[in-house]
Amino acid sequence: MKIQRYNSFFDLPDIKSDWNRLLAVNSVNEIFLSYEWFYSWCQAFQSGYTSLILLAWDGEVLVGIAPLLIKKVRNRRTHYRSLRFLAQGDYADFIAKRESQKSFLRSVFDYLWQIRREWDVLELYNIPEYSRTLQDIKDIPNGLKLDLNIEKNIACPTMMINNDPEFAQSCLKKKSMIRHYKYFNTNGDLSFQKIVDQSEIKKRLSLFFQQHIERRKLAEGESLFIHQEAQDFYHRLVENLPSNWLDFSEVIFNGDTVAYHFGFLYNQKYVWYKPTFNVAYAKRSPGEVLLRFLIENVLKQGVKEFDFTIGDEPFKQRFSNLVRYNYKIELVSNNWIKYWWKLLDLLKKLSFLKK
Repeated sequence: MKIQRYNSFFDLPDIKSDWNRLLAVNSVNEIFLSYEWFYSWCQAFQSGYTSLILLAWDGEVLVGIAPLLIKKVRNRRTHYRSLRFLAQGDYADFIAKRESQKSFLRSVFDYLWQIRREWDVLELYNIPEYSRTLQDIKDIPNGLKLDLNIEKNIACPTMMINNDPEFAQSCLKKKSMIRHYKYFNTNGDLSFQKIVDQSEIKKRLSLFFQQHIERRKLAEGESLFIHQEAQDFYHRLVENLPSNWLDFSEVIFNGDTVAYHFGFLYNQKYVWYKPTFNVAYAKRSPGEVLLRFLIENVLKQGVKEFDFTIGDEPFKQRFSNLVRYNYKIELVSNNWIKYWWKLLDLLKKLSFLKK
């Protein structure tokens, strides 16, 4: 197995087809790992990090991809160089042929250990619990004497439809969902539509961003869309994703768009990704009306799953029948940071005991 390193996504050879073919047989096949996702992200976010992309070849055949970056961060009272997944999405992982997975991971970590002077802390987040990486990587520490830490990262609620279609139908009958839908439906003209045309989606993105900014402000939070790079990323996704992967929807009431959803339909799964709503209608829960339309539409399409992805917000608990977990893998290569963090943990523990 030959490992090749690239310090820019745009220096990669023409591997788009090979990348997605490899992804299709990977244990984690999610839109967040597609070539198009990485391409869009790297187009929009071009500074503040150094790409470290490793391609593994068996002769002329691509058998593994390690999409990583190195970024300077501050955490736990420490400045350090963090080695992370490139284009971090709600699900992340290495990409490899199943029969090459173990040897690929060993080769990757062997290489990363050789260049450990370039980074301080390995922080790989959002690896799904069903990833083979979490199992295969356990064979690596003994051979390479690495002190890996693997633990749960975040909950990922989902609605499994193919296993329990009655549950999805019952969600449409929840009292609050019926009440909110009834208000809009009886007090004016209510409609739902999916926007397929790329140019039409782009026309709506400005209002979509503004709704999200105002919605987050209402919740005393900050929208990612106050940053131009984040807006650029969504424009790039519209341009680069196949039209049958992108699912952009809107709910219209009396001529006003009261809610948008920027989501995905990929690998027989519907991905709830970025909803917004018009804050002028906040008391009437237009977001729940949007969700009702989306669930209805997904049931008609015969999709196997409605994935709410990362985060265990209360509303997700009401509409999910399964909770999976993402995991994180951490390795501190810098001894000074390792001992400093252990000291901080000890001091924190002692402080707690004194209370």
